[in-house]
Amino acid sequence: MLNQRSSSSKGNLRVRVLLFENQPLLVEALTGLLEQLNDDMEIVLARDADELSREVGQDRSCELAFLGLPALGEQSVQTIRLMRRSASACKLVLFCDCTDRSRIKQCYAEGVDGIIPRDADRDIVLAATRLVLAGGQYLPPEVFAPGNDSRDQADEFDGSDEYRLTPQQRK
Repeated sequence: MLNQRSSSSKGNLRVRVLLFENQPLLVEALTGLLEQLNDDMEIVLARDADELSREVGQDRSCELAFLGLPALGEQSVQTIRLMRRSASACKLVLFCDCTDRSRIKQCYAEGVDGIIPRDADRDIVLAATRLVLAGGQYLPPEVFAPGNDSRDQADEFDGSDEYRLTPQQRK
């Protein structure tokens, strides 16, 4: 497990981020992006499920868990449940390839605060992560796009005021 620390004298509070990713290039890219969020950032890297379990089992708090999951399957749901049991106060962001509405809905129901597609550009990753850290939630716009399953399934997300999008947000 690798701890990377960045610090400065600007007086921001230290933000502790648990980064779960095993692809070396993505680790490097995500570390660089996440460090842009705060001048005093601690990034703790877990490259596999055993390291992730050990880290969350140490009962050290983190403000954000950024989970790189290539696909959203049953193993992903188990990882989310582990995080919610062990680090319930931690904001949870999935960085994944999936835009399947039913899988995203399942992850959202398990307590995920944000789902960012792996093909999102850096500005989207930063903005979505800032939103989650500020207490908001982020779902990819593709979830609400016409043609991504039937319109009836889309209404599962935007059928209540909590998920209702304005016409501008749908663009």
